[in-house]
Amino acid sequence: MITSKQLKNGMQAILIPQKGATSTTVMVFVRVGSRYEKKEINGASHFLEHLLFKGTKKRPDALMISKELDRYGAEFNAYTGKDSTVYYIKMDAAHTPLAIDMLHDMLFHSLFDTKEMDRERGVIIEEINMYEDNPRMHIEDLLEEAAFPGSTLGWNIAGPREVIKKVPRQAIVDYHHAYYIPSRMTVVVAGKVVPETRSLLEKSFGRVSEPKKHLDDAFVPFAVPEKLSDPFRLQSKPTEQVQLALSFPGYPYDYLWWEHVFAFVYGST
Repeated sequence: MITSKQLKNGMQAILIPQKGATSTTVMVFVRVGSRYEKKEINGASHFLEHLLFKGTKKRPDALMISKELDRYGAEFNAYTGKDSTVYYIKMDAAHTPLAIDMLHDMLFHSLFDTKEMDRERGVIIEEINMYEDNPRMHIEDLLEEAAFPGSTLGWNIAGPREVIKKVPRQAIVDYHHAYYIPSRMTVVVAGKVVPETRSLLEKSFGRVSEPKKHLDDAFVPFAVPEKLSDPFRLQSKPTEQVQLALSFPGYPYDYLWWEHVFAFVYGST
């Protein structure tokens, strides 16, 4: 039976037991992505995703984190989107305490070491190069840039190279403190959910304090223009294939389409 309850600090915790499972996946969803950023820190959400694997007070470097998880054959990773950033660890259910402790440690006690951060700048720039060298993937960035003019929705999740090269450490740390807070986070445990799971979550994630003064800003919603002033993007590369993509506005998530159907069928107003 799926249960969804708040921890003592207000963070949402969802438990999804699956019959017959022997492994457990612990995922943490943070409600912040590239559309929450400003130009001077565009790419900060993705940069943070990289940095939280680079060492904590308890586990001072990336090698210690990976060795501790690899020891038990764990699968672990993270990804960043426009609206959210997600971290997860999947491993044998017997090691659920480690998975929860590791994610809590990474998300709230990372060192943000300057040397690691400067090294990671180069890694991210190479990642940007990799996407741009793959037309099938890069075309999505070009499409969104044209479809969402003047909006953060049209920005590259990884950010522009010039920002990644020079964004100050403190700006990234401040961004982390502003958005990695209980009210913006949901922790999900799925698979074989051991009996002590909720207690483990309360003792780790549940002890994170909600800030008295909120510094997290809402994103500016995109207003669909009647007509795009510059609806085309074209990139020429010496490849053997052509990539073509089209997009157009759709209905919003909260659009009550059935009301309009009933109004049409029954003539209601």
